[in-house]
Amino acid sequence: MKVDRVKNRFKGLFVIASVILLLTGEIFALDITSTKHNLSVTGPGPIKALPGAEPSRRICVYCHTPHRANPDTPLWNHTLSPRKTYILPESPTQLSKPSNPPDGDSRLCLSCHDGMVAIGSVVHMRGGPTTISMQRVGPRQEMVPTTERGLTNLAGDLSGTHLISIAYNDDLKVDKDKQCQTGIVYFGLRYPSEIPPPVRLRPTDNTYNGKPGYKGLGVQCSSCHEPHDNGYGKFLLVDYFNNPEDLCLSCHTYNCSQQ
Repeated sequence: MKVDRVKNRFKGLFVIASVILLLTGEIFALDITSTKHNLSVTGPGPIKALPGAEPSRRICVYCHTPHRANPDTPLWNHTLSPRKTYILPESPTQLSKPSNPPDGDSRLCLSCHDGMVAIGSVVHMRGGPTTISMQRVGPRQEMVPTTERGLTNLAGDLSGTHLISIAYNDDLKVDKDKQCQTGIVYFGLRYPSEIPPPVRLRPTDNTYNGKPGYKGLGVQCSSCHEPHDNGYGKFLLVDYFNNPEDLCLSCHTYNCSQQ
């Protein structure tokens, strides 16, 4: 009898978890439907599935799968880029050394945005890996170079981007403030525990001063971008184009010693 109760409890928890997953997926799908990240045949962007391609009307499959996902990135379905190194941003005042290649969420973004992998290349669909046929792509089904408005193929050059895959911890805040106080730079940093939402730190294996980021977190593409929602343009988390400081001052401060 006790065994039956335990089994029923696990069944109940499984059903609840399944419902949450389905509802969450539906919410993401509703947000993403009208954006360029809707790669289905109904998507509004230049890159989308060819009519009749299987599964041309599915939205989530290009990035996510509930089963047999990439084992290193749970629920992730898009083939990861094989690129080993990237050209990274460099500055004489730079304190952090980013992971190269980037890790975490940034690595997922680059699986499409560095142009190495076919946009429709997925790890699992109907039993195994496949490539969904797409339109407005290159000869290898990859994202074409950034010559069209709305396409962002960074290739291997990240030198024009903000640093990504860097650990953000209290040591970094203190050292950046020292640079600010001596006039090397004109801004300080917030403590990582005080960064206001919706800007967020995301997991990284990178370290600073030999220490992991605050709770294992740092700066990734997804610190400023939300791939499921393009309400503010460029998939940004805040309305940067009307209030740029809302984004920049989430981490940076004009006050060198701001706590």
